Amino acid sequence: MCIRDRPYIAEACDPDTGSWEGHDSYNHSEHYFHSGFTDLVITGLMGIVPRDDDLLELRPLFPETWEYVALDHLRYRGRELAILWDRTGMRYGHPPGLTVLADGKRIYHGDKIAPVEIKLPAANPKSRAERWVNFAVNNDGRYFPSVRTSHTGHRSFAYKLVDGNYWYHRDPPNRWTCMGSEREEDWVELDFGCERRLREIVLYYLEDNGEIMPPQEERLFCLCDGEWVALPIERRTPDRPTGRRANRLAVDVTTKRLRLVFKHAAGGKTGLTEIEAWGPTDESASVTPRVRGNIAPEAKVRASFTFRGDRVEDVTDGIIQFGPHPRNRWTSYGSPDASDWIELEWPSRRKITALELGIYDDHGGVRAPKKVMVEAHDGSGWRAMTREVHTPVKPIGGQMHRIEFDAVETDRIRVTFAHIEGSRSGVTEVLVFEDLCAPQR
Repeated sequence: MCIRDRPYIAEACDPDTGSWEGHDSYNHSEHYFHSGFTDLVITGLMGIVPRDDDLLELRPLFPETWEYVALDHLRYRGRELAILWDRTGMRYGHPPGLTVLADGKRIYHGDKIAPVEIKLPAANPKSRAERWVNFAVNNDGRYFPSVRTSHTGHRSFAYKLVDGNYWYHRDPPNRWTCMGSEREEDWVELDFGCERRLREIVLYYLEDNGEIMPPQEERLFCLCDGEWVALPIERRTPDRPTGRRANRLAVDVTTKRLRLVFKHAAGGKTGLTEIEAWGPTDESASVTPRVRGNIAPEAKVRASFTFRGDRVEDVTDGIIQFGPHPRNRWTSYGSPDASDWIELEWPSRRKITALELGIYDDHGGVRAPKKVMVEAHDGSGWRAMTREVHTPVKPIGGQMHRIEFDAVETDRIRVTFAHIEGSRSGVTEVLVFEDLCAPQR
């Protein structure tokens, strides 16, 4: 295809600027340049020639004029390989030239780029049998693992940190940032829903020309007996927070919840495109923890107004989808009113102590509400809940909003959303709890 007599490929990103200018539509073509492309990088650019013996054959195609390039964490015949080209030796902490690592140990170094065959060391049967998984990823609409933050900047979302994707360019955004925060430090918290053994935390920091930048430092904490305890970092690669590359933090802890605290660098705010939490697994790792005590699916649900493209029934189907696709939400987009509500009704009276709302926000016509109010029906009219505690204090789009209150017995509750001027509110899921053994903040 040509546009103005110039070739046009929608499924391509400018390698120098990261721009998707000219792509067909927002959040569309940028997802197509993948899959088989990785084979071109591994077997073409990096030059790995697959074979059936224990020789690693390399025929790299990248030029020696490149400053650096790396292929890391490649599983090959029972080993984990890293292939690094560092022209000056300043990037990866190895001598200048081409370096090959197997299971973290250097097995080859050469000053030039040339075809080479390298004898692989014996595979470690124990490490070969141990499989690691990313316990932080959540791309299937489940409640766990969940993420919440101290602050979320404009045009960013907390759920992007655990969606399994990372890229560093601004448009389209796949990021969480602290833009607009007045704090010197901000945090992100991951709730895995059950105890997980973690061996490595991987952070993909953004770096945007001085506005968004890697933090001055990061600290890790895990929840132990209800208290946040500092988690020591056994090894860090690279040795300080660095943008636009994987920052690998070696740890060894078993925990249900993890908190990362970022001290912002001078003149900028912290931003990430993804957080990974890796650890060894067995068959239990494939079991997604359930949310205890949620009675919302047992209720009939209705709303004061529902946009024609949405379904109010989606808010109790157990699927949490903060992104635009697949569509799974209720919104009041198009409502003529300054506030709208959702009601849930049960066949009999229930003792209710808390609820959670998955706040939908597209940074356009649907935005996080400026205020949420909860009422219960006492048989004659609606009564506001007493001693409400909101976490976070104000609703933030793209993450759960929890409201706890004095227990009330009722067969109906109403959640009212006060809209931000010029937009309307939406939620992807409503959870209602009968007791406080449900996920707590």
